[in-house]
Amino acid sequence: MSGFLSVVRHTLSEALHRKLLLAMLAMIVLDLILTAALIGSASGFITLGGSLIKASGGGEGTIRSIYGGLAGVFYYPGLLLMCWVTASFFPRMQERGTIDLLLSKPIGRVALFAGRYAGCAVLALLVAAVFFGGNFLVLGWKTGFWEPRFLLTIPATVSAYLAFLSMMAVISLASRATVLGALMVTLYVIMVGPLLYSAQTWIGETLMGDSIWASLFAVLYNVLPRTAETGYTLFQTIRHGTLEDTAALFQVAVSALAWFALGAWWFRRKDY
Repeated sequence: MSGFLSVVRHTLSEALHRKLLLAMLAMIVLDLILTAALIGSASGFITLGGSLIKASGGGEGTIRSIYGGLAGVFYYPGLLLMCWVTASFFPRMQERGTIDLLLSKPIGRVALFAGRYAGCAVLALLVAAVFFGGNFLVLGWKTGFWEPRFLLTIPATVSAYLAFLSMMAVISLASRATVLGALMVTLYVIMVGPLLYSAQTWIGETLMGDSIWASLFAVLYNVLPRTAETGYTLFQTIRHGTLEDTAALFQVAVSALAWFALGAWWFRRKDY
C-alpha cells in the first residue's frame, strides 16, 4: 500500500512540477470569465425570462430543464479538459529513466500501474470540482437561479473519464505517444460516441436496418464506453430529479474496469 501511495504522490507532484495544474486553473478561470460575460450581456433577457418562469405554474421544472441542458453543454468540454490534462502521464511514465527509476522501487507492476491511474483520477476529480463547481457558482450568481443537481456533472463526468483514462493507458502502451491518446479520445467524444448512440435509436434502425453495419455498431456500442448516453442520462436526472436509467453508467463502469485490466496485464508483461 505504501508503494501504491508513493506512486500517487509522485503523479501529483509531477503535475505540480510541470505547471499542469496552473495551466488547468488558467483555462478554467478564462472559461468562467467568458461565461459570466456572456450571461451578463444577456442579463435583460434573463431577467425577463426569469419573471415569466416564476409567474408560470411549472417554473421549477423549467429551471431544472434549463440546468439539465446546461449540464449537457458543459459535460463534454469538462470531460475533454480532464483527458487533456492527464493524457501525458502514462506515456511519460514509460520514458527511459523514469520507468527505470519506478521499476527499481519495491513495488509490483500492477500496483505501479494502479498508482499512476489513481493519481490521474485524483487530478481529474480536482479539475471536475473546480470546473463544474465554478460554473455552478457563476450561473447561480448571474441568473439568480440555483439548481444543486447541476453538480451531478462532477460524478457523471469523472465516471466517463475513468473509462477514457483506461483507454489512454492502453493506447500509450501501444505507442507511447501523448498526442495519439488525446486525439483518439477527442474524436470519440465529439464524433464516434454520438454516432454509436444515434445508431441504437430509431434513426439508426431506419438508416441501417439489419445490415452488417448495424451489427458492427451494436458491438462497438457495447464494448466502448457509452459516454454520449451518460451525458443524456445526466440531463434526464437533473430534469426529473431522479436517476431512472443506470444502464449507461453501469456499462461505462464495466468498460473502464475491462480496459484497466487489459492495461494492467499488458504493463505487467511489457519488456522495458
